[in-house]
Amino acid sequence: TPPPRGEWSSVEGRRVPRALDDAAAWSWRILVVVAATAVIVTILVRLKFLVLPLFGALLLTALLRPLTVRLRGAGLPRSAATAVTLLLAVAVLGALGTLVSQQTASEYDDLERQVRGGAAEVRDYLSGSPFNLDPAQLNSIGDRLVEAGRTNQEQLTEGAVTGATIAFEVAAGTVLALFATIFFLYDGDRIWGWVVRLFPRGGRPRVQESGRRAWTTIAGYIRGTVIVAFVDAFFIGLGLVLVGVPLALPLAVITFLAAFVPLVGATVAGVVAVLVALVANGVTAAIIIAVVVIAVQQLEGHILQPFILGRSVSLHPLAIVLAIGAGSILAGIPGAVIAVPLVATLNNVASYLFGSPDERVPPRPDSTVVADASA
Repeated sequence: TPPPRGEWSSVEGRRVPRALDDAAAWSWRILVVVAATAVIVTILVRLKFLVLPLFGALLLTALLRPLTVRLRGAGLPRSAATAVTLLLAVAVLGALGTLVSQQTASEYDDLERQVRGGAAEVRDYLSGSPFNLDPAQLNSIGDRLVEAGRTNQEQLTEGAVTGATIAFEVAAGTVLALFATIFFLYDGDRIWGWVVRLFPRGGRPRVQESGRRAWTTIAGYIRGTVIVAFVDAFFIGLGLVLVGVPLALPLAVITFLAAFVPLVGATVAGVVAVLVALVANGVTAAIIIAVVVIAVQQLEGHILQPFILGRSVSLHPLAIVLAIGAGSILAGIPGAVIAVPLVATLNNVASYLFGSPDERVPPRPDSTVVADASA
């Protein structure tokens, strides 16, 4: 029987204030939820070299599956549609990598010459008004950097070994992600159907609808992010070409990849572009590129993100920053990349599961989640 209403409750024959009774009830429930969350997070962190590639495979599948669906609709068998999709993706990436490497090799000599001239211009700028720095001190900066590199040669060697280990882990994770992407494209609907059947029959409709919402969020996020990243890379790359900054294509590719980390990535890529313009073309070019970067970021923040992503990532900017910070702490750069779509997916699914019944969209029992969301 529920305790009597009023300011006091009866607990094991003793009367305690109702506020204390309610606080205790809430406290142990919160502790249980926090403990369960901590256990889940610990397991995921321990298995991050398995979890990160699988989630990356989901993002790749969300990006590539529309092409697979169109090819299957055109009459290709399931296996042929999957193979053509993957071959086209590999061809695009290979062509882009070839262009970047060729431009880097062809502009290396010009870049070295421009860096020397730009460094001299920066040195003259800093030694003049209003900075009035000592030219001798500016000239000694390079010597100090070289001496610091020699002094910390052992630490640099250890860092190279660590980098080789990380490169091996990245290569293994990439292979696993590609392997999982193949099966997600080929058999994703059947895999999801098997997952749904693991739940009790009465809860399967809600699991089905939760999965549909999760997939819709992931698909909307990755496609919208690709469009936003392309626009950022195009306009910043165009500005670099017009100003005459070397390595415009590699910098545009860096901008495209960095855009997958919301808020932070675009800023970092912009800083890299400005620094390259500074050392290669001087202060004036750096200022122009900085203006271009700021204008593109304003375009992204006020027009592209709200209209293209829309409700796919209905998160407050503070929540995005906290998610990126937590993801980077737990899993480095890959964690920062997947943090926002993961939190957005959990937010949309939780809104469905814990929302009022009137707000829930009826499930679609006649179709699977992956096929339904990608059609």
